[in-house]
Amino acid sequence: MGDRTRLIIEVLESDRHRVVDALDLPSDEYCESGDPRTIRLVFDEVDCGDLKLLSDLARTGLVFRGRHCEGDEYYGMTFAASDGVYALTPSPFGELMVRIDPETLEASASDLAAARDWRDIDNRVCAYFASRGQAAG
Repeated sequence: MGDRTRLIIEVLESDRHRVVDALDLPSDEYCESGDPRTIRLVFDEVDCGDLKLLSDLARTGLVFRGRHCEGDEYYGMTFAASDGVYALTPSPFGELMVRIDPETLEASASDLAAARDWRDIDNRVCAYFASRGQAAG
C-alpha cells in the first residue's frame, strides 16, 4: 500500500455509482456542488491519488473534475476529464503550480502546457454539466 491521500471528484449525480465502483471504496462523505445535478464525492485514504484509475475512468468517457491532496511523496493535483481526454496539473495546497527556473526565471513550458490543457478540459466539463442542467430543466 502506497502513500495515501484525499480525493475530491465532481460528477453528475447519475454517475456517482461509476466512481464509487471504480475506486472500490465507499465515499467517506459527499457534498452537493453549486449545480444540483452534480455531486462532489470525497474519498479518504486513496492510494497515491490513484491517477491511473482516474485516467482509466476518463477513457471510459466519464466526465469529471476534481483534485487530490498532497501525499508525503507527491504534489496535490487538479484534474478534469471530458471526451475521453484526461488532463491534470500540479496544485500543491490547492493552488496551481508552474515551476520557475531559478537561474533564468523562465516558467516551465511543460507546466504551463499542463495548466492550459487542464483549463481547456475543465471548461469543457463545466459546459457539459451546464448543458445537462438545461436539458433536464
